[in-house]
Amino acid sequence: ISKLLHQMAANGTAILITSHQYDVIADLGMLFALLKDGKILFNKNFNDLKEMAAEFNGEQNPVKSYLEKLMTTEEKKGLSWI
Repeated sequence: ISKLLHQMAANGTAILITSHQYDVIADLGMLFALLKDGKILFNKNFNDLKEMAAEFNGEQNPVKSYLEKLMTTEEKKGLSWI
């Protein structure tokens, strides 16, 4: 399915995927947005997102660590899927 979605995007099709599974969207996405309480916290491409997470360079998953920083303690409880 990844190949098909990439081919469709290359042909100009806009594809919106919503997921809480970072490993899925990291492979498929070109632009990433984080929505919280109905507001867009950021809308970045993957390289920009990795730069934003640079302070977590020693982490196994620096982007996950950065996203956790933006969340409350209660919201972090549901991050076992990342």
